[in-house]
Amino acid sequence: ASINAVLIARLDRLVARVKATVQTAAVLGNEFEITILSQMLHDEQLPLRIKQAEAEMIWSALNEIRYIFRNRLLRDAAYDMQLQSRLRELHELAGKAIEQIYAADLGPRYADLSHHFGKAGKTRQECYYARLAGERAVEQFANQEAIEHFNHALRSAQNMDQAESTCLQEEIHSAMGELLTNIGQYEQAHQHLDKALALAVARDDHDAQARICRWQAHLHEQTGEYPPAL
Repeated sequence: ASINAVLIARLDRLVARVKATVQTAAVLGNEFEITILSQMLHDEQLPLRIKQAEAEMIWSALNEIRYIFRNRLLRDAAYDMQLQSRLRELHELAGKAIEQIYAADLGPRYADLSHHFGKAGKTRQECYYARLAGERAVEQFANQEAIEHFNHALRSAQNMDQAESTCLQEEIHSAMGELLTNIGQYEQAHQHLDKALALAVARDDHDAQARICRWQAHLHEQTGEYPPAL
């Protein structure tokens, strides 16, 4: 607590505009890109603020467009000293800035987008990007990362309205079941496919039921259970 108080006092001594720039940058994490920060702030004097904060030993340059806070505790203090309502606004601005800047190739940014929109309280976008992050991780054979993203998407989907949530949960459970089947985690795969099938039945979605049953058959075949597979 005493360390945090010292860091906050240090930040409070900054010029107001520089302090505001540091607090906004803190929302982007320990490392941040000037292009995203610029899109969030629309400050013509941003290069000057960046240099002033660098002179104050707040952060240092990694390259021409990327900076890193010199101390993670300092970044955390700059983040935590802000009101929750303000943080939600800044996270939404960060998400929209990333969407605009990297519209041509959002793939590498899916996880960041899910994080920012989640912190902004935008559950639909949080779930959407978490699911895309999971699908991208599957394509890259980053299986554990994919599982984490899909679990994140499931948690988000549970906070949405029932009709939309049921559809999304079915699709995500199905994707999890397919992934876990392919990597040999058969017990967990069974659980996800069973949940997916129950949701598909509840929605009376015959196409989804057929797709899930196909994967259940494949799973039984993988474990040598041929009668249920048939």
